[in-house]
Amino acid sequence: MTGLRRRAWLGVLTAMCLCSAVRPEVLPARTAEFAEVGDRVLVTLALPELVPRRDRDAVKAIDSGFATTLIFDITLHRHGISGVVTRTRRVARIAYNLWNEHYEVETTDEGAGTARRYFRDREQAIRAAVTLRSFPVARASALGRGSSGPYYFAAIRALRNPISPDSWNESASERVRGQGRDIRWFAELVDLLVEAHPLAEDIVEVRTNYFYLVPR
Repeated sequence: MTGLRRRAWLGVLTAMCLCSAVRPEVLPARTAEFAEVGDRVLVTLALPELVPRRDRDAVKAIDSGFATTLIFDITLHRHGISGVVTRTRRVARIAYNLWNEHYEVETTDEGAGTARRYFRDREQAIRAAVTLRSFPVARASALGRGSSGPYYFAAIRALRNPISPDSWNESASERVRGQGRDIRWFAELVDLLVEAHPLAEDIVEVRTNYFYLVPR
C-alpha cells in the first residue's frame, strides 16, 4: 500500500558462541529486538533495573515532583572488529506533575526532537522511561548484509541522575589550565577516574544479542 514502509525483522543470533577481546562484547548479554524499517535499523530493549521497584528512594524521588534523568548512550559494534560503527544518545526525564496529578515522561533523541507522554500509573511511566522502543541505531544502507555475516550488536550504557552531565564536555585539566603542575596532574587523574566511572545514582551496562541484516 502506498505510504506504508516495509518492516523486515532482522535475523537474530540468540546462541552464538563467539569470543572476542573487544570489551563491549563481554558485557552482560540482554535479548533485544531488531527491525529494519526503510533505511533505519531499530532496536527495542528495556532496562528495568535502572529504576527498580525495590529502590524506594528512586521511586520516592519520582513521586516528589522533581525530575529523574536517565541517559542512554548506545553504540553499534561489528563483531570481531574493534571500534564503534555508530553512536547515539537518548535523554529521558520522568516526573510526577503535582498539579495535573499525572506522570510525565519526556524523551530527547540525538538528531531528533523531544517527545512527551503522560501516564496516570507510575509503573507504566517508569516502563516507558527505561525502554528503548524502536530506537534508531544505524542506517541499513551503511551496514553489510547476509546470514553468514557481518554480525552486529549494540552496547548500552545507561545512567540514572548523572551528576553535572554538562561538565563532561569540559575536562578537569581544561578547567585548571594555567595552574600548577601538581594541580594539573590531579585534574588529569580525575579525568581518568570520571571517564571510567561517571558519577551517577546508578549505572547499567549491557550488550544485546547479535543480529544481521536479512539478504534482499
